Amino acid sequence: MQIANQIGSAHSDADKFMDATVRFLSACPICFKEREQRAYTRAALGAFLRAGYKIEGYCTICNEFWQISGQERRELAQRLSPLGDERSG
Repeated sequence: MQIANQIGSAHSDADKFMDATVRFLSACPICFKEREQRAYTRAALGAFLRAGYKIEGYCTICNEFWQISGQERRELAQRLSPLGDERSG
């Protein structure tokens, strides 16, 4: 019984983390379908964008990672900027 509670707690923490992530779409280079990406927090994405680090997408069907495009980086940067939400709304 305690194991089930511990597993439930761990799962609940994982759900909280996934809720705190920024979601965006990126097309898989293998199957060409847009896949929802949600492995990055807002803080991590902002830091990666500012530092020029690569940001990867992942397709669970193809089990493939790829670097997101320059256009996707620009869209993310705009979305993360304080005025990003106002511009799109």
